[in-house]
Amino acid sequence: MHTVVKTKFIKKYWFNIVQTEKGFYVFNTQRKKKQSERDGVGYIVPESECDTLDEAVNFLEEYEKGGYTV
Repeated sequence: MHTVVKTKFIKKYWFNIVQTEKGFYVFNTQRKKKQSERDGVGYIVPESECDTLDEAVNFLEEYEKGGYTV
């Protein structure tokens, strides 16, 4: 099961930190719409798989600072 544990709006995109059985990853929804309207749309940010929530939060912060491609 995948659960969104944190969301962050960066410029015009929503990024979700998602928890799985094996850890966490960052998911770019590519949408500005409500969560229910963007379920299943988007992609996992490359190299964003982390073991802990703190690592995922740090990854997202660094991702925002360093620029990103969508």
